Amino acid sequence: MSSRLLGEAYPFWWHDQNGLHVCQWSSGAFSQIGPDERAVDPVAVLSMLSLEYICQDRTLMQGVQRLPWHSELHSNAELTYLCAPPHGHEVTAPETLARQFYEAYRKELLQYCEGADRIFVLLSGGMDSRIMAGTLHNLQREGLVSTTVEAVTWGIDESRDVVYSRHIADLLGWKWNHVPLTSETYWSNFELAARHLGGEVDPKHLHRMDWFASVPPNSVVLAASYGDSVGRAEFSSIHLTRLPPLVPVDRNRILKREVYLKAAEHLQADIMSLRGRHGERSELGWREIERQAHYMRRHLCNTMCVINRWAKIEQSFVTPEVYGLMWAQRPDTRTDEMYTHLLRLVNPELLEMPWARTGALYGSRGTLDTLSRSFHQYGLWLRRDHSERIEALLFGGRLGKLEIFDMNQIKWLFKEWQRERQGDNTILSTQLSWLATLARTCDIYDIGPPDWERQEGHQSAGSIDRVTDRVLRGVARASQIGRRVTRPWRVR
Repeated sequence: MSSRLLGEAYPFWWHDQNGLHVCQWSSGAFSQIGPDERAVDPVAVLSMLSLEYICQDRTLMQGVQRLPWHSELHSNAELTYLCAPPHGHEVTAPETLARQFYEAYRKELLQYCEGADRIFVLLSGGMDSRIMAGTLHNLQREGLVSTTVEAVTWGIDESRDVVYSRHIADLLGWKWNHVPLTSETYWSNFELAARHLGGEVDPKHLHRMDWFASVPPNSVVLAASYGDSVGRAEFSSIHLTRLPPLVPVDRNRILKREVYLKAAEHLQADIMSLRGRHGERSELGWREIERQAHYMRRHLCNTMCVINRWAKIEQSFVTPEVYGLMWAQRPDTRTDEMYTHLLRLVNPELLEMPWARTGALYGSRGTLDTLSRSFHQYGLWLRRDHSERIEALLFGGRLGKLEIFDMNQIKWLFKEWQRERQGDNTILSTQLSWLATLARTCDIYDIGPPDWERQEGHQSAGSIDRVTDRVLRGVARASQIGRRVTRPWRVR
C-alpha cells in the first residue's frame, strides 16, 4: 500500500500479533482495538486544539495510525518514505507556465475520468473549481471524455458560491445540482464525523457530502481543493512566503496544564518530523511540505474523502507532473498572474464572472455584487439551534473521564461562547463543536484516558506550579473576553 499523489485517501492502519491491518474508516479500525486498549491520544487532541487538524500520522486513538504522506507501507508494518519532487528557483514567464500547467493538468483530469459512468464536479465560485470545470469541458468538446457530467454546489441561497457556480454550469451546458445547507443537515454531520472519521474533523467542514449517498454506482467526483496551494502557493489565503511556522498552543487552556506540557513536545516533534525526509530544501520548501503533509492531508483531503463512502473522489492538481512543475518555480512568482493566463487558455468567459472571494473580477478591486461571501450560517445554527445538544455532549461525563481536560475551564468557555454574537463562526465555536464531536466519538468506541507509558519517547513533565497555572488560565480568559468585546476572531 502506497501514497504517491499530493492528496488521496489515507487509510487507518495498526499492527498487532496477528499482523498488519488496514481499514478506510474509523468505524472499522477503532472497533478492532481491544476494549482495554482503547485510549485517547493526548498529542492528537492538542493538535486539534492548536491547528484544527492532526499532524503527521496519529489518530485520536493510541495505537491506530493513518498512512503517511509519500510512503509505502509493507506487510511487516515497516514504512518506506518516498522523496517528493524538488523545490527550485525557476522564473518562467506566466504565459509559458500557464501553457505547461494546462497540458499537464489535462492529462491528470483525463485519467480520473476513464471508466466512470457519471462524473460530478464540485463547483464553487472560486477560481480552482472553474479551472477544473473548464478544462473538463474542453476534454468533452474534443471527444476525449464522453461521460455525462453534472455540477454540484452546496450552500445557502444568494451566496456567491451558489450564484456564480450556477452561471458557470449554465455556460458549460451542464446539469447543476444545488444542495442546500440547513441547521439539521449541519447537525447530522456530527454523527458522520464521529463514527466514520474518528472525530478528526469539525463537523462544519463536511457541509453536504452525504448528498453523494444517492449517486449512481461507479460515479467519480472531481474536487479542486488543492488548487490554491499548488497553483498560487496559498494556504487559507496566506501565501507561502508569509506562512508562519506551525506551533503547539492551547490558547484557551482547555487541557490540564500537565497534559499540555507532556503533549506539546511530542506535537512539535510530529511537526518537524518531515524535515530531512525529502532531501535538501529551503526553509520555504520545508514549510510547503509541512502544510501539504499536515494541513492539506489531514484536514481538507481527509474531510473530502468521506465521499468515498458512496463514490470515488479524485482530488485534482495532485500528480507530480502538475505540482512538481509549480514547486520548481521560485515561490514569489507563484501568483494570480499565471491563473489569469491559465483561465484565458481554458475559457476566457470564466474570467468575466466575479470571484467568490472578492465579488470582483479576478485581479481587479472593488465588489460587483451584494451577495453573501459566506455560503453557510454555522455559527448561528450552532448557538441558536444546537446549544443544548452541544452542552449535553460536553458535560455528559465522557470528556471528564478522559482525565486530560480542565472541565471547569470548558464550563466557563461554554458560557462565554453563549455571550458571543449569535451568528459569529469563531475559533471558540469551532473548538467547542469539535470537543462535542470528540465526546461522541469516545461514546461510540468507548475510548478511555491516555496510556502515557505507550506514548513513544514519553518524559515526565515534572511538577506543576499551581499559581502559574491559575495565572495562565486567567490570561486565557481575559484574552477570550477581549476578542469577544473588541473584534470577534473569525475562523476562515
